[in-house]
Amino acid sequence: AFMAARGRPRSLRAWTLVGCVLLIAANVFGLTANGSTFIVSRAIAGIGGGIIVWVATVLVIRRTDAARVNALFYAAQALTQGAAAALIPLTLAAPFGANASLLVLGGCAVLVLPLILLLPQEVAAVQSEIYRRSATQFSSVMGLCAAFLIMAGIVGGWVYFEPIAIASGMSGSV
Repeated sequence: AFMAARGRPRSLRAWTLVGCVLLIAANVFGLTANGSTFIVSRAIAGIGGGIIVWVATVLVIRRTDAARVNALFYAAQALTQGAAAALIPLTLAAPFGANASLLVLGGCAVLVLPLILLLPQEVAAVQSEIYRRSATQFSSVMGLCAAFLIMAGIVGGWVYFEPIAIASGMSGSV
């Protein structure tokens, strides 16, 4: 958030394209990877995802209604994750197993590609007074806490379900 608030980010479309291409490539690579190569694919996906989060942060914090846009972003994220969690087991899990999630992640990045054209190429710099006020607002702090808790919940879910999968005779690795 600090990097997104400072300076005047340029080439947002190019950065978004790079992030999407990294996500697509990492998830395609992950389909056949195992062991340490799978870890490398996840690291590449993390870099691509980090770029996408940075672009989203840039776009949100430069709006006068940033708290509302942030709330809409979290609501859309929650609905999308809920739909994916409900639909993956019913549609893709049986034929693709653990690779179903990689297909969905890569597929979502492919679907985003045409939307890149709707992004602004660059955004105005944040005025220092707006930055100081927004950085100390309760909603800004709670937004960061929500993002942390969402990610912690995902990691916690994997840590919880992996031993259950192994105990059930499923592979603990991809």
